[in-house]
Amino acid sequence: MTSVHKVAPDGARVSIDVPDELTDLSWIGFTKISGPGFVHTFRVGAVEELDIIDRRLLPGARVQRWQRPGYELRLYQARDASNNALVWAGRYHGITLWLGGPAPTERVIGRIERAVRFQDDPDGAVVAPRSRALYRRESTLLTAVGSEVRLIARPVGDGAALPRWRGASHPTGEMWRAPLALDDAERRRLGDTPYAWRYLIANPTAIVDVVFRPPFPPAVPQADTARMERILTGLAVFWRERPETR
Repeated sequence: MTSVHKVAPDGARVSIDVPDELTDLSWIGFTKISGPGFVHTFRVGAVEELDIIDRRLLPGARVQRWQRPGYELRLYQARDASNNALVWAGRYHGITLWLGGPAPTERVIGRIERAVRFQDDPDGAVVAPRSRALYRRESTLLTAVGSEVRLIARPVGDGAALPRWRGASHPTGEMWRAPLALDDAERRRLGDTPYAWRYLIANPTAIVDVVFRPPFPPAVPQADTARMERILTGLAVFWRERPETR
């Protein structure tokens, strides 16, 4: 078991127990902030990942840069003006906000920058409304993707609905499963293996959605159910010290 500590985009300290079977998880955060004429979802990831924007997502993009205390603000503009990304690049992490369409004016960029506060940390980055009177946080989540699983973790109370019936016992709380939305061919391929289900694990602080990633078609997956059960049983996420109220 490996203990991982993250700072979520809402500023909470998140403790994660990762089973030894999962060795290649890559973590990303998302948070949605709204206000008058303002609804945006911010993506938080390692600063090294920002290179993918002009290398693959917007190849040949025009980049404008503005130095700020503690970070660099960048605007990536597609060559055909079809898309653009506003980026806060810190020492450890970066925030990406996809705006779409032609590039925003500096006045619009200034309004967005004045609306949120960026705070970088080795374990994550915080994106917070500067004014709670004008702006509010709608939701926050952490996602992790590896070769075997895809995880989505969020704090209790962020809008994720739990089943009304009692779940199976889990070392940290309760666990449920529900069928994935699959087409007929994929459902026949996956059968009743764990690959055909999503698992929901809940404790008093956090809710985790777990989906096992099957091999690509046309291979028929041979599920190691004992290994999968160890992953589900050993996984634990705790959302702690959430500093802000909504």
